[in-house]
Amino acid sequence: MNPKINILSISRLRTYTDGDGITSLVISAGCPLRCAYCLNPNTWDGTLQPKSITVDELYEELKRDNIYFLSTGGGVSF
Repeated sequence: MNPKINILSISRLRTYTDGDGITSLVISAGCPLRCAYCLNPNTWDGTLQPKSITVDELYEELKRDNIYFLSTGGGVSF
């Protein structure tokens, strides 16, 4: 089984905004957590149209940024 995740976008090459090094930010849709520090509270109401992709597809999309993560100590933020 390959579960799916609803995402709105992937923001790449973010420099020292989401942690150390260069990061990629995966912006999800429909998150129920409602964190006080959420960067995208506009995603809470469900009116934006997400793209539903498998976890494997998300991995394939993000792994091309791995050289930046390895070089700078960055990674992926959700």
